[in-house]
Amino acid sequence: MAYQYDVFISYKNHHVTNTWVIKFEEKLKYWLTQELGGNKPKIFFDKDTIETGNIWPNTLKNGVKTSKCLLCIWTPEYFRSKWCLSEWLSFEERTTYLNNSTHQIILPIRFHDGEHYPAQAKLRQCTDVTNYSNTNNAFWETQKAMELEDTIKDLCKTLAVAIQAVPDFNDNFPIIEIDDENPNPPQANRYKL
Repeated sequence: MAYQYDVFISYKNHHVTNTWVIKFEEKLKYWLTQELGGNKPKIFFDKDTIETGNIWPNTLKNGVKTSKCLLCIWTPEYFRSKWCLSEWLSFEERTTYLNNSTHQIILPIRFHDGEHYPAQAKLRQCTDVTNYSNTNNAFWETQKAMELEDTIKDLCKTLAVAIQAVPDFNDNFPIIEIDDENPNPPQANRYKL
């Protein structure tokens, strides 16, 4: 097996914020392509990647395992979702597995709050978009949306460096599963959920 994706976008799916996330991903893809010298990044984004007929839990797990970096859009609800937690904790474990915190493979975005995050999440530097988190579709035609695009450009510079510096793929990259039978796997205890 090998990497299939440059970036895995992890977010709490909610009908109120989905339009924002879709537009964000569209802008991210464009500017990341520029930062990668015109090479289109391979992005795991559930709206584009999971097709009709896929067994979506398996598709998510495979996407996590075969993605170089995690771009997570954090809200308090994110940390209450077993799927979001599984995605984030899998990359946290990968960082531990790589035994080297210099590999920047988790790039969080603070969409809202920050106070109600787990202790481990609070330690990570985030790209703060709280001034641009808006659920009104008309937002994307405003001055603030143009400011957000500048933030996305800066994020893409960091993301491009992270993609190019990622360690070699390893079949043993861990996948942390949080489900109804196993809501607190042993690894999750390290992250004080």
